[in-house]
Amino acid sequence: MSKKIIPIPGKHKPRKREDASEDYDTIKPATIKWLWPGRIPLGKLTLLFGDPGIGKSLLTTTIAAHVSTGKPWPDGSKCPEGETLLFSAHDNVPAVIVPRLIAAGADLTKVFNGAEVQSGDGTMHSFSMLENVNDIADTLEAHPDIKLIVIDPIFAYMGNVDEYSNASVSAMLAPWRELATRYEVTVLMITFINDETDQFARYRAYGSDAFTGSCPHSFVLASDYRDPDNRLLLPARNSLAPDIGGLEFTIAEQDGYPVIQWGPNPATISADEALEPPDEDQAAISECCVWMLDFLSSGPQRGKVGIREGSQLGFNKQEMCRARERLGVAAANKSGPADDGKQSWTWELPKSKTAAKKGDK
Repeated sequence: MSKKIIPIPGKHKPRKREDASEDYDTIKPATIKWLWPGRIPLGKLTLLFGDPGIGKSLLTTTIAAHVSTGKPWPDGSKCPEGETLLFSAHDNVPAVIVPRLIAAGADLTKVFNGAEVQSGDGTMHSFSMLENVNDIADTLEAHPDIKLIVIDPIFAYMGNVDEYSNASVSAMLAPWRELATRYEVTVLMITFINDETDQFARYRAYGSDAFTGSCPHSFVLASDYRDPDNRLLLPARNSLAPDIGGLEFTIAEQDGYPVIQWGPNPATISADEALEPPDEDQAAISECCVWMLDFLSSGPQRGKVGIREGSQLGFNKQEMCRARERLGVAAANKSGPADDGKQSWTWELPKSKTAAKKGDK
């Protein structure tokens, strides 16, 4: 069974911010380190949000399993091996969390249950993000191999903090940002999605905008309207690296417990589009994406050729425009391939999707 860590209370020494009162010309640039390259940074807060029952908690145990063994991520990138401190308010540890970790191939000696903390008088009490950040710092001092802290869901550990107050949420998260930076640990916070369907995806996390604002990377987990059994892990905010798009997975069963099965291809839909109320045009846009991926798989093509060929297949200009936006197709005024050298608008896939398409062949 997974270990249970009780953060060690004690006399907490004041922890000076390394960048406090320093001039910019005296601060050395820092290199971003990654738990999941291009997706989940080390030393930062990260937010994952989505509807209840969509698979957020299952995803966190899958991520913890990768970290516990150093197994490469589903996109093939390197995963650093380390330990995880997992706070889960809603899932039973022996009946849900441990079987899920086992099914995901986790090394259970490297995943710790952070259910409670111990007060100075020896009494046990529930973990609080507002009150126990120094206890977590002591735990990280004692266990320097911890690379991931999961807080699922964040609202269960906020106490009386007003989740809709930008000032209150920012004040609560500020010491956690410093803790993540100091110990080069990822703090992955889980929350729900709000009902404001007219907002961009980055504003759809439940509660204050300070949650997303405090996290340089945030993700939405959504169902695929094209296939309700398909799940989409999509970047909602991505400020530390180029946007490499999202991933797809389905939830299968292994020995009676759910496991994630990652799809072979990257997601071809953005977070904004995934959270749009479905309309009758979505199927046509998805079909147009499939055609456009194939059309551009060999390299840049003249836009007017694409419009002509797409029109012959029954796609209108609006559908082709939406497909270009969804795939991240770049349009530039330059010479097309094998032409007479004249300037014209050229379409080109982003490198990530070009590489993925070539890998299919």
